[in-house]
Amino acid sequence: MTETITALEMKTHLGRYLAGVESDDMEFLITRHERPVARLVPARTGRGTRAAALRRLASAPTRRKTDSMTTKQLIEEGRK
Repeated sequence: MTETITALEMKTHLGRYLAGVESDDMEFLITRHERPVARLVPARTGRGTRAAALRRLASAPTRRKTDSMTTKQLIEEGRK
């Protein structure tokens, strides 16, 4: 969920906004004179990156053994 806040609000209540980002996966769009200037978002940790990588690996199509195929057969198979 993205909430828009002013730079002054961010400066005044930084701890509160950091706690919200850390615990609730909240995002804040920081504005100055009603113009967006920055975004405060959760940092992506190694755990999140690893978990996402494992999900991608699990959903990847399985590879077929190609030891018995010739190069020409592999090329033709790729064209299908």
